Amino acid sequence: MFRLCLKRWTLRRKTLVFIFVGFIVFFLADLKLRPLITSVAANRAQVISTSIINDVVHDEISRQDVNYSDIALLEKDPNGHICAINTNIKKINLLKTSVCIAVQKKISEIKNDDYKVALGTLTGTELFNGRGPKIPLKLSLSGSVKANFRSNFETAGINQTKHQLYLDVSTKVFALIPGYPTNSTIETSILVAETVLIGDVPKFLVK
Repeated sequence: MFRLCLKRWTLRRKTLVFIFVGFIVFFLADLKLRPLITSVAANRAQVISTSIINDVVHDEISRQDVNYSDIALLEKDPNGHICAINTNIKKINLLKTSVCIAVQKKISEIKNDDYKVALGTLTGTELFNGRGPKIPLKLSLSGSVKANFRSNFETAGINQTKHQLYLDVSTKVFALIPGYPTNSTIETSILVAETVLIGDVPKFLVK
Protein backbone atom coordinates (compact mmCIF):
# COMPACT_ATOMS: atom_id res chain seq x y z
CA MET A 1 0.00 0.00 0.00
CA PHE A 2 2.83 2.36 0.92
CA ARG A 3 4.64 1.60 -2.33
CA LEU A 4 1.48 2.25 -4.33
CA CYS A 5 1.02 5.63 -2.64
CA LEU A 6 4.67 6.45 -3.23
CA LYS A 7 4.35 5.60 -6.94
CA ARG A 8 1.25 7.76 -7.24
CA TRP A 9 2.99 10.67 -5.52
CA THR A 10 6.06 10.26 -7.74
CA LEU A 11 3.87 10.20 -10.86
CA ARG A 12 1.94 13.25 -9.65
CA ARG A 13 5.15 15.11 -8.92
CA LYS A 14 6.56 14.29 -12.37
CA THR A 15 3.31 15.49 -13.93
CA LEU A 16 3.48 18.76 -12.00
CA VAL A 17 7.13 19.24 -12.99
CA PHE A 18 6.26 18.52 -16.63
CA ILE A 19 3.40 21.05 -16.54
CA PHE A 20 5.63 23.65 -14.87
CA VAL A 21 8.46 23.16 -17.39
CA GLY A 22 5.93 23.31 -20.24
CA PHE A 23 4.55 26.58 -18.88
CA ILE A 24 8.06 28.07 -18.63
CA VAL A 25 8.88 26.99 -22.20
CA PHE A 26 5.60 28.45 -23.47
CA PHE A 27 6.20 31.70 -21.56
CA LEU A 28 9.74 32.10 -22.94
CA ALA A 29 8.59 31.25 -26.48
CA ASP A 30 5.78 33.80 -26.22
CA LEU A 31 8.23 36.38 -24.88
CA LYS A 32 10.47 35.76 -27.90
CA LEU A 33 7.74 35.57 -30.54
CA ARG A 34 5.43 38.39 -29.36
CA PRO A 35 7.49 41.34 -30.71
CA LEU A 36 8.16 39.46 -33.96
CA ILE A 37 4.51 38.56 -34.56
CA THR A 38 3.27 42.05 -33.67
CA SER A 39 5.88 43.47 -36.05
CA VAL A 40 4.61 41.16 -38.81
CA ALA A 41 1.04 42.24 -38.03
CA ALA A 42 2.00 45.95 -38.13
CA ASN A 43 3.77 45.54 -41.48
CA ARG A 44 0.83 43.65 -42.94
CA ALA A 45 -1.58 46.30 -41.62
CA GLN A 46 0.52 49.03 -43.26
CA VAL A 47 0.55 47.28 -46.64
CA ILE A 48 -3.21 46.70 -46.59
CA SER A 49 -4.08 50.18 -45.28
CA THR A 50 -1.82 51.99 -47.74
CA SER A 51 -3.34 50.05 -50.64
CA ILE A 52 -6.87 50.85 -49.41
CA ILE A 53 -6.08 54.57 -49.00
CA ASN A 54 -4.56 54.87 -52.48
CA ASP A 55 -7.45 53.02 -54.13
CA VAL A 56 -10.11 55.02 -52.27
CA VAL A 57 -8.55 58.42 -52.99
CA HIS A 58 -8.14 57.70 -56.69
CA ASP A 59 -11.67 56.30 -56.90
CA GLU A 60 -13.14 59.37 -55.16
CA ILE A 61 -11.16 61.80 -57.31
CA SER A 62 -12.46 60.01 -60.41
CA ARG A 63 -16.02 59.72 -59.09
CA GLN A 64 -16.22 63.39 -58.08
CA ASP A 65 -14.31 64.45 -61.20
CA VAL A 66 -11.90 66.57 -59.15
CA ASN A 67 -9.37 68.76 -60.94
CA TYR A 68 -7.16 71.68 -59.98
CA SER A 69 -9.66 74.39 -60.90
CA ASP A 70 -12.30 72.75 -58.69
CA ILE A 71 -10.12 73.13 -55.59
CA ALA A 72 -7.92 76.16 -56.22
CA LEU A 73 -9.41 79.50 -57.32
CA LEU A 74 -6.90 81.92 -58.78
CA GLU A 75 -7.14 85.63 -58.00
CA LYS A 76 -5.48 88.10 -60.37
CA ASP A 77 -4.53 91.75 -60.03
CA PRO A 78 -5.50 94.42 -62.61
CA ASN A 79 -2.39 93.52 -64.61
CA GLY A 80 -3.46 89.88 -64.92
CA HIS A 81 -0.84 88.55 -62.50
CA ILE A 82 -1.85 85.86 -60.03
CA CYS A 83 -1.83 87.47 -56.60
CA ALA A 84 -3.53 84.80 -54.48
CA ILE A 85 -4.95 81.30 -54.56
CA ASN A 86 -8.13 80.59 -52.61
CA THR A 87 -9.43 77.14 -51.86
CA ASN A 88 -12.89 75.81 -52.49
CA ILE A 89 -13.45 74.63 -48.91
CA LYS A 90 -16.78 72.98 -49.75
CA LYS A 91 -15.17 70.79 -52.41
CA ILE A 92 -12.23 70.01 -50.15
CA ASN A 93 -14.44 68.98 -47.24
CA LEU A 94 -16.58 66.81 -49.49
CA LEU A 95 -13.52 64.94 -50.76
CA LYS A 96 -11.99 64.61 -47.27
CA THR A 97 -15.21 63.30 -45.77
CA SER A 98 -15.90 60.79 -48.52
CA VAL A 99 -12.31 59.50 -48.37
CA CYS A 100 -12.37 59.09 -44.57
CA ILE A 101 -15.71 57.26 -44.59
CA ALA A 102 -14.71 54.92 -47.43
CA VAL A 103 -11.25 54.13 -45.99
CA GLN A 104 -12.63 53.41 -42.53
CA LYS A 105 -15.35 51.18 -43.97
CA LYS A 106 -12.92 49.16 -46.08
CA ILE A 107 -10.43 48.76 -43.21
CA SER A 108 -13.17 47.52 -40.86
CA GLU A 109 -14.11 44.92 -43.49
CA ILE A 110 -10.70 43.24 -43.11
CA LYS A 111 -11.63 40.29 -40.89
CA ASN A 112 -9.57 37.10 -40.72
CA ASP A 113 -7.27 38.13 -43.55
CA ASP A 114 -5.33 34.95 -44.35
CA TYR A 115 -1.64 35.17 -45.10
CA LYS A 116 1.46 33.09 -44.43
CA VAL A 117 4.81 33.88 -42.87
CA ALA A 118 7.93 31.76 -43.16
CA LEU A 119 8.85 30.07 -39.88
CA GLY A 120 12.40 31.38 -40.22
CA THR A 121 11.09 34.96 -40.17
CA LEU A 122 9.55 34.36 -36.72
CA THR A 123 12.93 33.33 -35.30
CA GLY A 124 14.16 36.89 -35.64
CA THR A 125 17.41 35.61 -37.18
CA GLU A 126 18.49 37.28 -40.41
CA LEU A 127 20.00 34.03 -41.70
CA PHE A 128 16.63 32.26 -41.57
CA ASN A 129 14.49 35.20 -42.67
CA GLY A 130 12.02 34.06 -45.35
CA ARG A 131 13.05 30.42 -45.00
CA GLY A 132 11.23 27.35 -43.77
CA PRO A 133 7.62 26.20 -43.89
CA LYS A 134 4.86 28.80 -44.08
CA ILE A 135 2.91 29.48 -40.90
CA PRO A 136 -0.72 30.54 -41.56
CA LEU A 137 -1.87 33.67 -39.70
CA LYS A 138 -5.17 35.55 -39.60
CA LEU A 139 -5.36 39.33 -39.31
CA SER A 140 -8.28 41.58 -38.40
CA LEU A 141 -8.21 45.39 -38.67
CA SER A 142 -10.12 48.34 -37.30
CA GLY A 143 -9.23 52.00 -36.96
CA SER A 144 -9.91 55.70 -37.37
CA VAL A 145 -9.05 57.98 -40.28
CA LYS A 146 -8.19 61.68 -40.63
CA ALA A 147 -7.42 63.61 -43.81
CA ASN A 148 -6.02 67.08 -44.51
CA PHE A 149 -5.07 69.01 -47.61
CA ARG A 150 -1.54 70.30 -48.03
CA SER A 151 -0.21 72.81 -50.56
CA ASN A 152 3.29 72.62 -52.02
CA PHE A 153 5.12 75.03 -54.33
CA GLU A 154 8.27 74.15 -56.23
CA THR A 155 10.25 75.73 -59.03
CA ALA A 156 9.32 74.41 -62.46
CA GLY A 157 11.53 76.63 -64.61
CA ILE A 158 12.31 80.29 -65.25
CA ASN A 159 9.51 82.38 -63.74
CA GLN A 160 7.40 79.22 -63.39
CA THR A 161 6.10 77.56 -60.24
CA LYS A 162 4.46 74.17 -59.90
CA HIS A 163 1.62 74.21 -57.41
CA GLN A 164 0.67 70.81 -56.01
CA LEU A 165 -2.25 69.89 -53.77
CA TYR A 166 -1.81 66.78 -51.64
CA LEU A 167 -4.26 64.88 -49.49
CA ASP A 168 -2.50 63.63 -46.35
CA VAL A 169 -4.35 60.67 -44.87
CA SER A 170 -3.51 59.45 -41.37
CA THR A 171 -4.93 56.13 -40.23
CA LYS A 172 -4.68 54.75 -36.70
CA VAL A 173 -5.06 51.02 -37.13
CA PHE A 174 -5.63 48.33 -34.52
CA ALA A 175 -4.30 45.07 -35.92
CA LEU A 176 -5.05 41.74 -34.29
CA ILE A 177 -3.52 38.35 -34.84
CA PRO A 178 -5.32 36.21 -32.22
CA GLY A 179 -3.43 36.77 -28.97
CA TYR A 180 -1.12 39.41 -30.45
CA PRO A 181 -2.76 42.87 -30.71
CA THR A 182 -0.84 45.91 -31.94
CA ASN A 183 -1.51 49.54 -32.89
CA SER A 184 -0.03 51.35 -35.88
CA THR A 185 -0.29 54.79 -37.40
CA ILE A 186 -0.12 54.81 -41.19
CA GLU A 187 0.39 58.10 -42.99
CA THR A 188 0.04 58.45 -46.75
CA SER A 189 0.27 61.51 -49.01
CA ILE A 190 -1.45 61.44 -52.38
CA LEU A 191 -1.21 64.06 -55.10
CA VAL A 192 -4.74 65.24 -55.91
CA ALA A 193 -4.09 68.02 -58.42
CA GLU A 194 -1.33 70.23 -59.76
CA THR A 195 -0.67 73.02 -62.23
CA VAL A 196 2.16 75.27 -63.37
CA LEU A 197 1.79 78.97 -62.52
CA ILE A 198 3.50 81.72 -64.50
CA GLY A 199 4.99 84.60 -62.53
CA ASP A 200 5.84 85.18 -58.86
CA VAL A 201 4.71 82.71 -56.22
CA PRO A 202 1.27 83.87 -55.01
CA LYS A 203 -0.15 83.61 -51.52
CA PHE A 204 -2.07 80.45 -50.80
CA LEU A 205 -5.21 81.11 -48.77
CA VAL A 206 -7.67 78.76 -47.14
CA LYS A 207 -11.21 80.12 -47.14
